[in-house]
Amino acid sequence: MTSRDQGHPDDDIRPIYLILGMLCLTLEIILSLGLASMVKSIKDAVPFFTILLARYTFCLPLLFIYGVWQRGSDVLKISNWNTLILRIISGMLGLFTWFGAVIYIDISLASAFFQTLPIFITIMAPFVIAERVGWNRIGAVFVGFLGVMVLVWEKVNAPSFSDTGVAFGIALALASPFFAAIMFLMLRQLGKSNPPATTALWYNATGMVVSLVLVLWLGEDMVAVLLYLPILILIGVLASFQQFLMAASHAYAPASALAPVHFLTIPFGVLAGAMFFGERPSVWFYFGAAIILLANSYIIMREHKRQKAMTARNA
Repeated sequence: MTSRDQGHPDDDIRPIYLILGMLCLTLEIILSLGLASMVKSIKDAVPFFTILLARYTFCLPLLFIYGVWQRGSDVLKISNWNTLILRIISGMLGLFTWFGAVIYIDISLASAFFQTLPIFITIMAPFVIAERVGWNRIGAVFVGFLGVMVLVWEKVNAPSFSDTGVAFGIALALASPFFAAIMFLMLRQLGKSNPPATTALWYNATGMVVSLVLVLWLGEDMVAVLLYLPILILIGVLASFQQFLMAASHAYAPASALAPVHFLTIPFGVLAGAMFFGERPSVWFYFGAAIILLANSYIIMREHKRQKAMTARNA
């Protein structure tokens, strides 16, 4: 797939492509939360890095087939190795911390914390890709972290906070969007010269090797979890489709048009938590999540205006 929006303002994108892009991203969010729910449901029976090994291993076949179909013999050709290495490291740490977060805390809460991703991207853009960030967006970052403080404060004052696993889960939930922000900034750079299928293959293959080393080093018993092999295979296969849908969404619609769709992560996360794990978020949860979404909305609006101004200057 090739992006249909390069060099074009959002107004030039045909409505059908916008709809397809938003639909693909919505399905990707649903798959992401479905995968998180599956990981949370088997956490007591399957060791953590064995889950990750399965996710990376069974994700590879479909990605490889797609990559060969898209690029042929150049399927593994990369022109920017340094950026790819940073993308792989940040991507693995982001996935490790995301799965760890949903294991230790409610999926709804982990989803709300993950919505700080645009905030972390805004913070790190000047340092990672030398992108200028104005005072308005810096103010939005401050507001967003007020929402984070509300969520943390509500959890700290809950009886369950006496469990050290909850505190660890909150730390992982905040680390996940931090690493994901670095990954997306690296993808932004890689996307200029490297197809998504190739970077995804390198990332997942490396993740498989690293996970296998950790499984062997920690002595996790893979034989004992053969009963859960169908679920583990399904996790990997669904992860392939998740990445396909993410790539397709950005091929059909510009990032600025897709950004508000990410807000669905919180209500879908609340729904998944309620349906599968009986989670019941408090009023403070909704208050903190609303503050984070408000800050994200402003950041997205400013980014949209900046992109349109750049397009107008280059026209």
